Amino acid sequence: MKKCTKCKVEKEFNCFHKKTDSVDGLASYCKECKKEISNKYYKDNKEKFKEISNKYKKNNKEKIKQRNKEYRTNNKEYNKEYFKKYYKNNTQIIKNKTKEYKKNNKEKTNKYLITRRKTDPLFKMQCYLRSRTSMAFKSKGYTKNTKTQEMLGIHWEVCKVHVEQQFIEGMDWENYGDWHIDHIVPLSCADTEEELKFLCHYTNLQPLWAVDNLAKSNTYIKEINYSKVLKKHPEPEILNAIVNRSQIVIL
Repeated sequence: MKKCTKCKVEKEFNCFHKKTDSVDGLASYCKECKKEISNKYYKDNKEKFKEISNKYKKNNKEKIKQRNKEYRTNNKEYNKEYFKKYYKNNTQIIKNKTKEYKKNNKEKTNKYLITRRKTDPLFKMQCYLRSRTSMAFKSKGYTKNTKTQEMLGIHWEVCKVHVEQQFIEGMDWENYGDWHIDHIVPLSCADTEEELKFLCHYTNLQPLWAVDNLAKSNTYIKEINYSKVLKKHPEPEILNAIVNRSQIVIL
């Protein structure tokens, strides 16, 4: 046992930090008192610590960047679970902060989004599908409470490959805009929120030249494409019922 020189309470040796230059190899203050002293010192010298921290960050940008990169690489699963839990427990706070940041940094945010959409095909696809599904839900009077990826039924990367595998000559992500990501069975065929979710499934997606997509609109479905959807969709019977009820033309 050892008595703390600050709180005067006798405590176990493991309640003290090690200190090699002391007689017994332990600090004179217990861990709790040491923590209290440190917190008070930090509180009284916040500006000083902030200045030191900013100076270090400014002089060690590459070192910090590399260290953070290594940490993220070595702790992927932990970080994934941590941020998932954090987001779940702080959803509204995060949404409010994000909304406020976008409001106060419109030009910077827009510039970032435009640049990323130009250089990142996956992000470009995510933006389109999220926007398209949100518009579909709003047009039907529903609130979109399910994440787009969940409705797709697969990871974004796999969805991107699914679209790419259907590219015809002349299509690539560089000329996206000349072609669209089309819902083979139009989302407008849905009569309920649940049906709309079924039609958002990745198997209902295809790349289609813009001129053909605008001409197609929600007026017809090509039988060859519809047959492919039915083969891969997890709920072909429900999909068939939606199409038959909608009386959309199948060519």
